[in-house]
Amino acid sequence: MKRFFICILLCLCVSAYPGEILSVSLDVAGGMLWGTSREYVLTNAYALPRVDSMLSRLDWQEKTVPYVDMTVRFEAFNVFIAGSFLTALPQVDGTESIMEDRDWDNPDGTLLSQYSRHDISIDKHYDLSAELGYSFKVRDFRITPSAGFSYRARKWTGTDGYGQYASIWTEDTEKQAFTGPVITYEQAVWFPSITLEAAYNLNSLFEFSAAYRFFPYIDTETLDTHITTKTQYRDMMAGGWGNKIMLNIRWFFLKDRLTLNLGGAYEWWEMWPGETYSRKTGGPGSANQFTPDVGQSKADSSQWSLSLGLRVSIF
Repeated sequence: MKRFFICILLCLCVSAYPGEILSVSLDVAGGMLWGTSREYVLTNAYALPRVDSMLSRLDWQEKTVPYVDMTVRFEAFNVFIAGSFLTALPQVDGTESIMEDRDWDNPDGTLLSQYSRHDISIDKHYDLSAELGYSFKVRDFRITPSAGFSYRARKWTGTDGYGQYASIWTEDTEKQAFTGPVITYEQAVWFPSITLEAAYNLNSLFEFSAAYRFFPYIDTETLDTHITTKTQYRDMMAGGWGNKIMLNIRWFFLKDRLTLNLGGAYEWWEMWPGETYSRKTGGPGSANQFTPDVGQSKADSSQWSLSLGLRVSIF
């Protein structure tokens, strides 16, 4: 009897999707990223990232960053498992990407005291992801819920630029020029995800899809190295949330063997406040261990992307 019910279940799974029972495909895409990653130092764990509760804020702004993305997907009986790797191409000085650093270091606490701006190079930016899901198909519609996990590593270096330092900052505050590397920022992010995709076949050649991805929990560790002051700040933040919206148009131009994909996405996430640690680097203090520092750390990120890719169905 048990075997009978298993056979019935398998038949229903196969009949729900009238495609091939087993398929393997490879997606290769290229595109552009735009976005901003922000790091904050707040007065306390319950503070919001606004002027009256911020000690410091750094904005790392990526502008027109090229990237490549590759995904391998296995599907059988409507169940699929996919693994993907995305990497941004390293960028050097001369790009439009910049970093801005603001400090509120005065008794008032609401007036800006220090401001600096630097060009940034992207040393690394890559994502590793795995996903498991199931596809339901009813007539021209396809609904695909899935769950996954991602790891993201990013690093930027701020170079050249200038700084303005005063008890109360104004646009006329004297600028101190910098030459060479000034600051680096590294980020390691782990986050599970839940995704729901809805697709509609416009005809035999085109499909339109929209997907929503929810990040219910995020764990982030960052390392902020101030080269000129020989100081490192380590932030550890556990807990946060985010979401991602994805739109795609697919063109099946060689039956089901080759598919051209045009996609766009917007992603946003934020962390709950965490702990901040610091230490001196270089010289006699280089062996110092990290010790708790003033304030609470916080981070958030927003990112737009556009991509053009090709899916090859291996079998």
